[in-house]
Amino acid sequence: MQNTITEPNLGYLTTLIQNTMTYEASVRIKAEQDLKELEKQPYYVSLLLRYIADGTMRSEHRLMVTVLLKNLVKKDWDVNLILRPEDKELIKKGCVDLLFSASDTKIQDVLSEIITIISEFDFYKNWTSLLPYLVNQLRTNSSNFETVRGVLFTCHSIFKKYREQSKTDEIEDELIYIMKEFADPMFHTFQGFISSLSQITNPNDLKLIFTCINLLLEIFYSLNWVDIPEYFEEHVAEYSSMFNTILNYDNPALDNNLIEEPGLLDEAKRLVCQSINLYLEKYDEIFIPYVEIFATSVWQLLSKLDSKMKYDAVVSKAIEFLTLVSRSEKHAIFKNALAPICDNIIIPNISLREEDEIIFAEEPIEYIRRDIEGSDTESRRRSAQELIKCLSIYYEKDIADNFLQKIHSLLQNNDWKSRDAAIFLLTCISVKASIQRKGATVVSQYVGVMNFLSTQIVPQLQASSHPIIQADAIKFICTFRQHLPKDSFPVIFPLTIQLLYSYEPVVQTYAAWCIERLLVVRDENDKPRFTQQDVLPFAEQLLQGLFHALDNTEENEYIMKAIMRSTAALKEQMKPIMPAYISKITEVLGQVCKNPNNPKFNHYLFESYATVIRFNRDYISEFEASLFPPFQTILTSGIEEFTPYVFQLISQLLSIRQPPLPQAYLGLFPNFLSANLWESEGNVPGLVAYVATFITKAPQELAKNNQLQQVLGIFQTLVMSKTKDYHGFRILDSLISTVPYEQLSMYMVEIFKVLFTRLQKKKTGQFVRCLIIFFSNFVVKYGAKALLQTINQIQQGIFPSLAKVVWESSLKSISGRIEKKVCAVALAQILFHTDLIQTSVDTWKMLLDELVAFLEGVDKAEEEEEVFVDDDETVLHTERSMAGGYKVTFTKLSFAAMGIEDPVKEVQNSKQYLAQSLSSFVSQLDPQQVQFVRSLILSNPTTAKRLYEYLQSNGFNPSFLQ
Repeated sequence: MQNTITEPNLGYLTTLIQNTMTYEASVRIKAEQDLKELEKQPYYVSLLLRYIADGTMRSEHRLMVTVLLKNLVKKDWDVNLILRPEDKELIKKGCVDLLFSASDTKIQDVLSEIITIISEFDFYKNWTSLLPYLVNQLRTNSSNFETVRGVLFTCHSIFKKYREQSKTDEIEDELIYIMKEFADPMFHTFQGFISSLSQITNPNDLKLIFTCINLLLEIFYSLNWVDIPEYFEEHVAEYSSMFNTILNYDNPALDNNLIEEPGLLDEAKRLVCQSINLYLEKYDEIFIPYVEIFATSVWQLLSKLDSKMKYDAVVSKAIEFLTLVSRSEKHAIFKNALAPICDNIIIPNISLREEDEIIFAEEPIEYIRRDIEGSDTESRRRSAQELIKCLSIYYEKDIADNFLQKIHSLLQNNDWKSRDAAIFLLTCISVKASIQRKGATVVSQYVGVMNFLSTQIVPQLQASSHPIIQADAIKFICTFRQHLPKDSFPVIFPLTIQLLYSYEPVVQTYAAWCIERLLVVRDENDKPRFTQQDVLPFAEQLLQGLFHALDNTEENEYIMKAIMRSTAALKEQMKPIMPAYISKITEVLGQVCKNPNNPKFNHYLFESYATVIRFNRDYISEFEASLFPPFQTILTSGIEEFTPYVFQLISQLLSIRQPPLPQAYLGLFPNFLSANLWESEGNVPGLVAYVATFITKAPQELAKNNQLQQVLGIFQTLVMSKTKDYHGFRILDSLISTVPYEQLSMYMVEIFKVLFTRLQKKKTGQFVRCLIIFFSNFVVKYGAKALLQTINQIQQGIFPSLAKVVWESSLKSISGRIEKKVCAVALAQILFHTDLIQTSVDTWKMLLDELVAFLEGVDKAEEEEEVFVDDDETVLHTERSMAGGYKVTFTKLSFAAMGIEDPVKEVQNSKQYLAQSLSSFVSQLDPQQVQFVRSLILSNPTTAKRLYEYLQSNGFNPSFLQ
């Protein structure tokens, strides 16, 4: 017998909706559960659509039901756990019908959202009726502005997905379909609205018309983003005329009389500028004939708009258009207008407003974010700056001459706002090229930047200038830091330090930012321009000033970064102020442990610890005494943000401790082998560093409590992971380098089996590179014969095929000076210290050819670089990838990275070592064997030539190769 399900009445749904809004938890939870159950019923979609359509229901309840439908579509349309095919068809038809029958615009907008969500999956091929239906509504209801608005809003929601898209066959197909159905009615609708502007007198109708015009402009931009459709190309003259009409149209009825919020007409003009910018940038050949007309209109528009915030967006877009013109083939229209451009466009739009002063004083973080970090990419100032830059492409000298006169005039005004504009203007005309990491890299030859620095900037630092001018002066120094002569440092640096005591957080932050950036300036030889000796005379006042500023701001990352950089610059010269430094920075750590909410600040804090530890090893006991208590708090309290840093710093401290190790480290080791600590991805680099360092410092401890087996278990887990295998190799390398072979021998075959299993099942380039380095470390520690014997224990005679898979494919990809040398030495020992030439001639020859080719690629040995943390982003993500083989150090704290131990220090030159090994090998052969080796080498002329050169240049007899 078939069960029948009765659809509940609409009142039941009303009750559920009301109950979901009650403050009584039990009632609310019950209603939410009932709604979830109702969602599973076959009539659910029908019920929702009936409710939305019922005009007798309260509007807010109908809106909530519409949102319920939207959420259902959003979560299930492409999953099909709830919605059946018939439900989907019902929703499509119901939403489109309701879109034009619902009088509430909020409900209409949610229905448009639903249609947009469905369109992401079904438009157009699985919903061919949608666009024709919308077009029909547009044609038959052209005088019903509300209906037109609904159609255009829906179309805009669907079409905006084409912005930022690349051209593909699928996208092109969709756009062709859209243009075929929609282009003509869109054009005539647009034309109708523009022609009606002179006739409409009702303000409400006018506002509704401009709401529709703005939607049409949005649609125009979306449909032209990927490529210009043929229809728009054919109608570019008509659209240009309509756009120009909008730019020149004014009507007080459309002014909303607000200061910050743009009106409908302001938005329309912005959208026009957005579209003509797109055309000039992407379709200039088509649009060039209209550029001069629009340049005139845009110029007139800019001359009418005052400094109110409501006009910021349209002004920025309008200036962007002039910028695009200035670098186009029509740039000559500005040649004789540079002075008016400066007076009428640049100066009004770079002048500080009252709102800017308020942000400076009351929202310092926002001011810094806009000014230093460049978040105001579409601000008036940024737009004006870009216009000056582009005008200078063709008229650099003319720009300099005109603008320098204006700058001189501004400076004569003797008020701080004029001086602010003058400094900004001079910066704009001076900078020809810049990068964030270095500031200005190329400056104009027509502007005396250093003269301006000495006559206008430094005096502002010395005087009690307005705080904004002080910030401007600091920013000027920072911008042109790459061009500062070394002898300017004793003047500029103490003045900047003094501003750390400013009462304005922005000035304090700028001063710290400038200090930090000055300390990373490098000369062409990549050496610091301002050295330890330059900073040393100011060391005490520098750190005192930075900590004072830190006390007066809340977790300021710029100040913390400056502290880090200062300690890095001072290196071992921190000793006179070390006690105070340790005390203060530990106090800061204690504060942030309570609420670690600024990741950058926290990183620079721990990096500051790493820096001072790195260069002041004599203070190891003091570091341990101050750090271990807060570290214990972090670990026991489970402050997950900080535990990776703790492991890294403890590892760094351990690395500079000389045996015998204190009990504190010995007690930590078994705890750090606990499996739960290794579950967190962020902990692994620091834990690996600690375990590896501990093994090298106290290998004898592994014999206690089965710790060697635990370590090997960790190695196995890591090495089987594609993302963590290099960490496993680091542990293995530390075992090989320090643990006696007798202690490891019983595990060696199993270790090799694990490696071969991973090689066979999940081979990656990274793993193979790591494997080569491990084999090489094994050889230089235990000998080449031991390697081949261990491999043969896995499977007799497997080495030739292994060599082909490992060395032949990846030797050339090894990077790192020490790694390359170890690999070269180990391979030479395999070739000349084993019987490989007897057991596999082809393998011997292949490895020799690979070794010679490898050595030719390392003529310029890579030098180990000094840790130089410079980039603002990479400093937070400094764990090195394994693109070139695994390194001995893997750490997120750059200054905690310790040097790589060289296991073949006695070898100075890999080519010399190969020549010596070959010469010694040949000297032990009889004449017949020599001839055999000679024939093998000569079979590859390149190898023979290089080996001859190696032998001859290093004093060995190469005659056997002649």
